[in-house]
Amino acid sequence: MDIQELPGVGPVLAARLSAAGYATIADVAAADPEALQAVPGLGPTSSGRLVAAARSAAAEADGAIHPASRVAKAVDRLREAIPDLAKSKKHAAALVASTNRMTRWLADLDRRKIRNRVIAESRQISSEAKKRATSNRAAKALRGHAERIEKAVRRLDG
Repeated sequence: MDIQELPGVGPVLAARLSAAGYATIADVAAADPEALQAVPGLGPTSSGRLVAAARSAAAEADGAIHPASRVAKAVDRLREAIPDLAKSKKHAAALVASTNRMTRWLADLDRRKIRNRVIAESRQISSEAKKRATSNRAAKALRGHAERIEKAVRRLDG
């Protein structure tokens, strides 16, 4: 897995990390977040997030974390964000029902069915985000959550 696959790491930050001696995900995972703050562009928050993401990616690569758990985490984050983003209790209930369906499917179905159903449900949330959200910013946040779920599902296939 390339270091640029970590969230927030583009070509510029990857080059800076490499120059500082952090060329692989394993290097970043083993690093102390405070030590990473010496890399230009990384502060206390971003260095902590980067190390956490690298540790998660390294654990997943070692087989310690099943990729389906990433989908479940993404669904949980969406569910937690819904009360702040939905226009009304009715819209929030509809979005929570969608996340509950996704969670059930993750627990009950084989990978192919999970992938197809969860992607369809996340696309439904994305398409309905504008009418269910309190603002354009909230709609964008809902679409972002749905896109992260879809990305996590795609990782199930390898």
